[in-house]
Amino acid sequence: MEMKRKMSIEIIQPQPTSETPLTIDNYPYGFRLRTKAQYWIDTVNGKGQRIVFRTLNPKSQKWNNEKKSVYSDILVLVRNLENGHIENNGLSFAYSEQKDLDEFLCKFSESALSAWQQKQLAFFRAILKTRKHLKMNIVVNPSKEESERIEQNNKKADKELHQVFLGYLVQETRPKTEA
Repeated sequence: MEMKRKMSIEIIQPQPTSETPLTIDNYPYGFRLRTKAQYWIDTVNGKGQRIVFRTLNPKSQKWNNEKKSVYSDILVLVRNLENGHIENNGLSFAYSEQKDLDEFLCKFSESALSAWQQKQLAFFRAILKTRKHLKMNIVVNPSKEESERIEQNNKKADKELHQVFLGYLVQETRPKTEA
């Protein structure tokens, strides 16, 4: 049985943006050349966050085209202390569960995250609580009447779930009071 080793990482503080990118000197460019590279997190409301990377062409001294990752709901840039590489870690709410959130928060203190990321965590916690209220029935080849009944039930359930979600979101965004 192979033991899983805990990787030693350091969160990049503050998280780089397009205005304040993380610049790496002496980055490999091809087989022999060295150059500069830049990383940052692109944040777009309604879409999430993605990593953007680019290198400086050492021959022309012009920045190459940016390479952009796919969006995640939360992304954090970290430095792997074992090899010095810049890596990222994040959450995508559609695919993550409570255990994923717990693992993420074991690695990263909530206070180390940006205000935007903290709001996203509150949103995700409300999603997780709301998921507990979901129930799914699969109906194969429903009649027209049954389809109409299912559609009406779905509309009613959507409204109820929306209210449940909003209630949880209000709870999650309320300032925490010390006991």
